[in-house]
Amino acid sequence: TLRHELFHLAQPEDWSRWRAEGEAMKFSGERPQGEPFENVNEEELDDLLANPDSRETLQRAVATAYLWVVRGQ
Repeated sequence: TLRHELFHLAQPEDWSRWRAEGEAMKFSGERPQGEPFENVNEEELDDLLANPDSRETLQRAVATAYLWVVRGQ
């Protein structure tokens, strides 16, 4: 958790929310706890990360962000 949050302090300010979360997870060695969403765009993913309606939604959104970062999207 500490590595993840410290990464956020050092990240570029202009990154989208999904990129920031995915990169922080990658840097800290975290692994996703949910199944990634298959059909969301960047704006939708940012909204899901900012205002998840459940813990499962948040876990899936974070997993999607991580997957996109790992794939180089």
